[in-house]
Amino acid sequence: MKKINRTEFLKSALALAGVSIGAAGLGACSNDNGYGSSPATGTGNTGGGGLTNACDTTPPTDTIGANHGHVLTVTTADAAAGVDKTYDIMGTASHTHSVTITAAMFAMLETGVTIMTNSTVTNAHDHAITVVCA
Repeated sequence: MKKINRTEFLKSALALAGVSIGAAGLGACSNDNGYGSSPATGTGNTGGGGLTNACDTTPPTDTIGANHGHVLTVTTADAAAGVDKTYDIMGTASHTHSVTITAAMFAMLETGVTIMTNSTVTNAHDHAITVVCA
């Protein structure tokens, strides 16, 4: 059995989950030595490796593709909790969709990686969802 580092594990897990990652990729992701390419500095939630979480310094922002009144609010606390969470994004639209952000996606978000997923299908359509903390 081949031993893989954290970056390789995340890439494999995300590919299996059908999750796309932004152009930044997993470059900021820690490998097994506790740091990405270089140790980060700053204040905020530094977790176990001394790295500042991206969502501590820049709150999450989102984009809903082909939006017609839907609203998604991902909070800094949601990102810090790092557990699967499903959001109702009805907003002022006449129907609702759900969006699930997984624990793995929150972990990526905390490293500064842009995450992308899709809402559930309602009224024969869905919405592309993008969330970033950078």
